[in-house]
Amino acid sequence: MVSDASTAPSPSGSSTSARWFERPGAWFWCALALGVAARFALAWWSAGTTDVELWTQHASGVARQGLERYYKIAPEFNHPPPIAWAMARAWRLSSEWGLPFASVYRSFVALADVAALALLWRALRGHAARVPSVALYALSPLALALAGQHGNTDALLGAVLLACVVLAAGERAVLAGIVLGLSSWIKLPGLLAAPAIGFAFPRWRERCVCACVALAVAVVGFAPSYFAAQALAASSPGTIPEGVNVMVERVFGYQGWYVRTTSDPPTFVWGFKNFLFAGFGPDPRAWPSWARWWVDFSVLPTVDRSRTVALAAMFALAFLRRRQRTARELGVTVALSFVLFCGLVETWTFQYFAWGMAAWMLLRPSGVLLTHVVAGGYLYSVYAFVCGDWRLVATWDFLGHPHWPRWLTLWRDIANVALALLGLAALAGAIVGELRAWRGRSAQQQRGSPAA
Repeated sequence: MVSDASTAPSPSGSSTSARWFERPGAWFWCALALGVAARFALAWWSAGTTDVELWTQHASGVARQGLERYYKIAPEFNHPPPIAWAMARAWRLSSEWGLPFASVYRSFVALADVAALALLWRALRGHAARVPSVALYALSPLALALAGQHGNTDALLGAVLLACVVLAAGERAVLAGIVLGLSSWIKLPGLLAAPAIGFAFPRWRERCVCACVALAVAVVGFAPSYFAAQALAASSPGTIPEGVNVMVERVFGYQGWYVRTTSDPPTFVWGFKNFLFAGFGPDPRAWPSWARWWVDFSVLPTVDRSRTVALAAMFALAFLRRRQRTARELGVTVALSFVLFCGLVETWTFQYFAWGMAAWMLLRPSGVLLTHVVAGGYLYSVYAFVCGDWRLVATWDFLGHPHWPRWLTLWRDIANVALALLGLAALAGAIVGELRAWRGRSAQQQRGSPAA
């Protein structure tokens, strides 16, 4: 949580409170210890979401069937090969040791989020809000839920992308490329930060080095499964359509979901489609053409043009903020990129907030309020409602809660609009800043030109 205020010493009247926030005293270490303990407690004693059941099924399936064959028999499995191998190995080890697999792998996710605390501390070096920002992230209900309870790998990306930010800010192109490439081994959305990371380097040479290294690392992770899937298709004629690579189809062909309840009419957990249904009725065929363009329910797999718009906006933001190269400034670019994505996309599911939640603590206080309190508070309330327990330790029962209370759907709509407006306002501000910089350079060139 960083403001733009100067870090100069405060007046004597407020020196005590300033020192209380600027130095990690006992309260800070207590908050840190409590946050770390809560993450691991949720990993070991909460039931988690349906993703816990899915990953248990996937890990055991990969371990027993082999990865490429499992891609073939499990159409819902869409994770990259390296994380699948790691999960299968964790399943074998937890079985050998007599430990619950769900707790073992969630402990590694929680540990990665603890590493994000250290990276956040590094990115905020020299800023007055360093201590409260790290302490607040340690206790953030959003981070506790997604890193400790939820049970998917998305929270790993938050730490990985913060590491990319720190390395890119230090102009370490090779290491940044390695870490960015490793993010693709976990989940492909980590690469959404690639424009922000790439443009952070001042010279095209470093940008190209970072991109090439990231691509090479990604290829190393995917190539073995690609060729193994090709061999599987050749050895199983008729069972796999000709020309189809099951690994590519499952991982790169994933289109996302319109997550909704089973009620009639359904409640969608996110997206501006909720406003479209409320404004134009339950039949999308009767909607205006622009609304049908934005959300097209008639085409399968899902045609999500909102994602295309979001990706274009993220690229533009990364380019416009390319001169913001300190760790904190670059972290803000990454944070705002994921604000744009989460605010605009329609094919959204719960854990997508995990991609940017650590970087969101680098925003101004108003940005932290909108991301962690408004949007994060909505997500935590959904988890508490579906679990029937604000501690999140009870069983997840999404299908058993088809009818959401009005306060929860209202909170959803406020959070959705808040993130979209925050991201678009940041994009507009970056455009204005670029125009001012261009005018300033033009005026300087005119002053420096010889008189006629």
